[in-house]
Amino acid sequence: ADGRVRAYVDLITVGEVAIVSRILGHAQHLSNGIMYLLIEGIVDYLVARKRETGLPLWLMYDTFGLPGAREGLRYFKERLGFRPYRVKWTWRG
Repeated sequence: ADGRVRAYVDLITVGEVAIVSRILGHAQHLSNGIMYLLIEGIVDYLVARKRETGLPLWLMYDTFGLPGAREGLRYFKERLGFRPYRVKWTWRG
């Protein structure tokens, strides 16, 4: 409302997949749910895009459970509904 950025995301869309590459929120606003609000905005944007173009089909947020992954990030992803999947990438001609 005051014209200041509180959080931002680097969202990359490649074919069927939208990838959250980088997501940051200002520490003073984390307790206000700024990161959840940002993810909500991403989902709204992608739903609108899918209605227009049919893509993307998937939203990927980095890797899920690497050794050394921080508990807070894992909790955040689980609350948002992200789940681990194994993906085999193939290139189409």
